[in-house]
Amino acid sequence: MPELVISSSGVAERDCVFITADEPANAIWYITRHEPEKWFVEMLKVVPGLTACRLQIQLSPNEGECFADVTYRHTSIGPAGDKFVAEFTSEYYEKFMQVWEKLLNEFLKRDLRLTK
Repeated sequence: MPELVISSSGVAERDCVFITADEPANAIWYITRHEPEKWFVEMLKVVPGLTACRLQIQLSPNEGECFADVTYRHTSIGPAGDKFVAEFTSEYYEKFMQVWEKLLNEFLKRDLRLTK
């Protein structure tokens, strides 16, 4: 859950900024592209002293399901970032995405129940 959201509409949109808890410092997120009609969002995530990251999410429908193509591009901005980037292997990413998918699906199921 974001600690702060700065947005004209109050929801995700281009130029929205939000802050989330992270280590070693809070993460600052900035949405650079938001194209809901194309099911696409791109944002930058900066964790001071660690990394600057570009995150792209492209959704696509597929026979009653939704697939997500998620791309992270991390750039180290300090010694701790060097370690983080070195440990961000394909094996780590696969496990990270499995947790990400599980949490997102749980959120969506809960949210859909609340709207009915």
